[in-house]
Formats: sequence, structure tokens, C-alpha cells
Amino acid sequence: MWNSANGYFNRAVTTGGGTNTLVDSSSDAAIVYGMIDALSSRASSHISTILSHLQHDGYGVARYDGDTFYYTSPYSPAGNEAQSDEPSWPQMSAYVALYNIYKGDLTTALSYLQWMVSRSGVGYMAPGEAVSRITLKPLPSTMIEPVTAAWFVLTALAYEGKADIRITPPQYNVGAFKTINVTSTVANDLPQYSNVPYYLDNNGSVSGSGDTDIQRVYISNDASNLYIRIKNMSGHLSAYNTAPKFGVNVYAEDYKHGTAASLPTAMYGGALDHAAQYMIGRWSDSNNYAVFKVSGGAWTFDHFITGVIAPQWDPNTGNIEMVIPLSELSSAGSAATGDFSNLTVSLVRQNPSTSVWSEDDMQAVHDRIMTSGEAWFYGNVE
Repeated sequence: MWNSANGYFNRAVTTGGGTNTLVDSSSDAAIVYGMIDALSSRASSHISTILSHLQHDGYGVARYDGDTFYYTSPYSPAGNEAQSDEPSWPQMSAYVALYNIYKGDLTTALSYLQWMVSRSGVGYMAPGEAVSRITLKPLPSTMIEPVTAAWFVLTALAYEGKADIRITPPQYNVGAFKTINVTSTVANDLPQYSNVPYYLDNNGSVSGSGDTDIQRVYISNDASNLYIRIKNMSGHLSAYNTAPKFGVNVYAEDYKHGTAASLPTAMYGGALDHAAQYMIGRWSDSNNYAVFKVSGGAWTFDHFITGVIAPQWDPNTGNIEMVIPLSELSSAGSAATGDFSNLTVSLVRQNPSTSVWSEDDMQAVHDRIMTSGEAWFYGNVE
């Protein structure tokens, strides 16, 4: 759907597998419902394209390029009400308002809401589907249109922080082929992830701490390793061996689907999305990079990983990087293109008052091993 040449999402894929490249503001729904992260570069580029083509009458937004409904279209319910093509549809303005709410620009969002109010009927009667960009008045044939009114209410509630209609899946299908050079200076590594797909977490941390609340998970692989980057909500993390202590754990199903023992719960009792046979992790008070396996119905230390750099983090940005050898997640000692595993990425936290550790936030993904030249499973990109 992404039109990389022009920086927006196409209207549709045709039945023949081609693309309908019409600039259509209804495609903003992918952002409104959370399929596309409002903070991603693609969302920003898409909205910019929509507005450059379709914004009229201040904060009015038309449906699509050359829309003749309510103008010359034979299907117009009352003939030429709009007096021009591309009348503004308040619902489309609500979509742009929601985009601005999601990215924290309440001032711009309020301008769209105020425009919607200014184009209502007498006594704030809900307008119909569209507003003429010539008369600047709502079109009478569909006045008091319930859907238009509902979108104003939803957007106003979102503006006040009382509603959020974004849907985040409990598990993502992921897969991208890219080698990441992870170093001890995380801040210098981050530009490598500019085109690596990232996936939004679907819940907050149990403790309420932003340090161990996952915001995004980035995942890629090459022939030897799995690369995972986690960005937290707070934008900072404790330094080494400093309270509150934290850890990063990745639970994995065998990429070769062997019969080794598994557990449906994490080390500290948190429920996993899928039962796992391996756990790889590092804690902020240790330099060791450890592998745990299931023995006797419990997660049991097996060995340390020494062939790759241990997980690194940046206290100033809240980013964590991991390199996991694929051999550590496979009963065959390797993983091949097309192999898959259900993974759970977990941030754990030690309560500073009680010293008790717990899983504070977890994100589930279904990872497929990719190879060079394959189309990636795209989430969002920076």
C-alpha cells in the first residue's frame, strides 16, 4: 500500500494486484485506528500529502482528488449542492485532528474541532456528510448525519483524554533481514534502525514505571543472529547496578519446533503469550549474558553467551539493544529462512523497596527468519 515514490498510502490494491494511487483521505483511517503509528515518518508524510491535495476552507478536508459527489456526479442526492468539486467532509477533518492528538499537537487538533463546530447548522445542529468550499455551509440533503456527529464526539473525547480508538494487536507478525552492528555506545548505533520495522507495545507496565514500559520493539535478523532493540516510554534508564534495577529477557519457542520442555510462564511468574523453551537475558546489575532452559518445571540457568556483545542500554534515551545468536534458539543449532518462533520480549524490574523482581511489561511477536532480497514484514518505520 505504501507509495514510496510519492510518500503516501495508496487508495487500494486492485483485484488484479495493481495499485489504485488516488490520493484519498479515507486512508487516514489506518492512522486513526492505530495500524500506522502517528509518530512514524510514513504517517507524517502521508498526512502532508493528504493536506497538500485536499485541504480547503481552512481546516476542511475533502475525500479524494476530483471528488464530484454533491457536484456533478449523477449519484448526488440533490444535484449540485456543493457548487464545486472536492467539498470538505468533517469526518475527514476529524481524522486529521486525531492524528494531531496522537502526536501531541493539541493546538492544531483544536483548530480542526473548531472548524467542525463553525460549519455546523443553526443551534449546532450536526452537519451532513459534506460542506461546500464555495458557500462554506453544510449541504442540506444529508443534514444531521449521525456518523459525522459521532466522529466529532469521538474526536472531542480523544482531545480531552477520555477516549482512544486505536487498536494494538496482542501479537505481531515480524520479519526483516538486516545486520545491526551493536556496540557499547548505543546512541551511535541507533541510525542503523532507520528502516528496520518497529512494533508498538499494547499495554503499560504493571508498576506504572516508564523505564520498564515498552514503547517500541524493533526486530531484524541475518544468517547468524537476531537483533532486537527496545525503546521504553520514559526515555531514560538506570545506569549499571543502580536502582531501580531492571533486566531484559527474551523468551522463545524453538525455531525448529523441537520437543524440549517448555513453560507458559516467565521467570518471575508473568504469563507468556506462548509457551517458551528458551530464555535469554541480562540484568542491569550484571555483565553476564545468560541462557535459561526449562528443567524440573522451572527456568534453570544453562550457560553464558560469550560469542556476541551482551545487551547494551543507553540511560539517556531509554534504548536497549540485544544480539541473540540464532543457534541459542534452535534445537538444531541453527535457524533457516522460513523458520519461525513465538517470542516474548520482557522488561523486568526490581522493586527498590522490597528487592522483589517481576515482569513489568511484555510484548509478543511471531518472528520469521528472513533472507536477503525477501520482502519484509513491515510494521512502522522511523
